[in-house]
This record gives sequence, structure tokens and C-alpha cells, in this order.
Amino acid sequence: NVIYGNIHGGIFVRDNANPRIINNTITGAHDGAAIRVNHGLRDSESGSGSGDGSGNCFVATAADESSNAAISSLEIVNNIITDNKDGLVSQGGQPCSGNDYNNLSNNSSYDYTGFTKGPHDIFDAPVFDDPENGDYHLQADSPCIDAGTSHGAPDTDMDGNLRPNGEGYDMGAYEF
Repeated sequence: NVIYGNIHGGIFVRDNANPRIINNTITGAHDGAAIRVNHGLRDSESGSGSGDGSGNCFVATAADESSNAAISSLEIVNNIITDNKDGLVSQGGQPCSGNDYNNLSNNSSYDYTGFTKGPHDIFDAPVFDDPENGDYHLQADSPCIDAGTSHGAPDTDMDGNLRPNGEGYDMGAYEF
């Protein structure tokens, strides 16, 4: 998916969703987060966060008290998150994990709020063809080319081109 120009945010996850947010390009959320996660992995008896720390989001805030909803699995992989107010935001308690191989760049406030940095994340301008006119294909000198992972990647990009095309998988909605 290419998500651009949404003033208040790109993707919003809440309650018991177990999202797989993979190979998206998210840009232009000038008054919000590219990806915002509310509610978290929660023990319905005690109201406290729990889990094994692998791909989980541990948040239990006062707002969660009315819901037993939980996020037990979270994958945010191979995304380009650029030119937003915030990159990845988790509202509440402890940091989220499950994000990796993303390019976060030029987000005006924060790249991560309530998320841990993915070990393979990069922070360079993605170098799009013509973003001013809505063309978010990668140029030949993009750092996102061959910088992604095969884990969870779709077989084709937004144009129907096979993935991978080259030595590795590209980040974002389009394979170079």
C-alpha cells in the first residue's frame, strides 16, 4: 500500500488486532503518526502487560481498563515511513517490538515513541521518483533497494512485479 497525505495519520491499530504491516510506503501525515498502536498485550485478570517479548506490544493504560482487548502479535516490516510528524507510536506503558527492516526518515517529531528500534532499520531519505506528484517508486540510488527481508513479504509489489527483483527484497510498496 501507498498511504500518503493523510493529515492525522497513516495506519491506526487498536484492540485485539494482530497486525502484519508489511511493505507499505507511508508519508505525509503531518499532524499524526505513520503507524499508531493503541491497547496492548494484557492479562485480563490483573490488567498488567505480559508476554514473551517477541513481536509483542506491552501497554496497559487507564484507557485500556474498559476493554480486555489485546495485541498478541505485531509485525511491522519492510516499510518506508517518511515525512510524517511521527513514525511508529505506541500509546501507553512499555515499548513495542516486532518492527524491523523499516526505513524511518525525516519524521518531524520522533521516529519511535513506545517502540524499540529494529536492529535492521535504516534512517536515510528513500529517494522516490516523483513524490510531489504521488509517484513513490524507488530511484536506482535508493537505500531501500535490497535492504528488506523476505519474512512476510508479498510475492508481488503494488504494480504486480515479482519480489524480489535483484539480490534482495526492497522496502516499501514498490520493488525496483
